[in-house]
Amino acid sequence: MWESFSLLFYLKKPKKYVDGPRYVYMRITVNELIHEISCKRMWDPKRWNPWKQRASGHQEDAKALNDYLEILTVKVFNARVELYNANQDITAAAIKKIIAPCVSRKDKDSLSRMHVARE
Repeated sequence: MWESFSLLFYLKKPKKYVDGPRYVYMRITVNELIHEISCKRMWDPKRWNPWKQRASGHQEDAKALNDYLEILTVKVFNARVELYNANQDITAAAIKKIIAPCVSRKDKDSLSRMHVARE
């Protein structure tokens, strides 16, 4: 079962954007089919490294965002393995359906609490 797979984090520019923070989006591509999911976080483009697809800097807020993006990355790859083990088609839509609850507001709060508890 061959497939092409990629995961990308980027800052999406709103339509009437002038200046300030942008929403962080996750783009899942499987076999050239793309699905985008908002990570429900905003970040300043001046503090974003597009090559690393992560927040730049050593400030606490940058570390928290990068930890959140790493958690989402792990959840995406786990969803992919879960679909593979269940002999289901691995599609961007199927992965999005599995991880959609992970990027809800409720999960955002629990991830923030988890990050604080780890320190």
